[in-house]
Amino acid sequence: INLNITGGNPPYEYNWAGPNGFSATTKNINGLVAGDYTVTVTDQNDSINILNITLDPMSLLAVTNVNELSNYGGFQVSGVDNCDGIANVVFTGASGTASILWSNGVTTATNETLCAGDYTVTVTDNLGCTAVWSDALTAPPAIDQATQIVSEISCHG
Repeated sequence: INLNITGGNPPYEYNWAGPNGFSATTKNINGLVAGDYTVTVTDQNDSINILNITLDPMSLLAVTNVNELSNYGGFQVSGVDNCDGIANVVFTGASGTASILWSNGVTTATNETLCAGDYTVTVTDNLGCTAVWSDALTAPPAIDQATQIVSEISCHG
């Protein structure tokens, strides 16, 4: 926390109090934990100003993986025209309850009925911190052409 003092009659004295018995007498403080801090600023005329500051906890939100739960011979979708892929987002460190939004509009951790293609999932915690992960689901190539071969069978009798 960096203070900007205006007015009064310098020099100033600073008396900080914070969580876990924190105290300091410097103008600026750092290396802090989340919580409520109070600084009392006194000028040379003994004028006092008290300021209360709350530091919110830092979010350690991270998407660690998107598990592709469907497997069709090494592909995540069974065919180019099929939408049977399934993926699940895994995340850690959310502060409070997290919300999930996939690029196709799904708002749950598990996203079902996915077609082949690129997807992005965004996880947001209650501090407003976000983590994003992109993933691609693949399908086997389509059959280009089917050919019918007819062989005449000759019968000698």
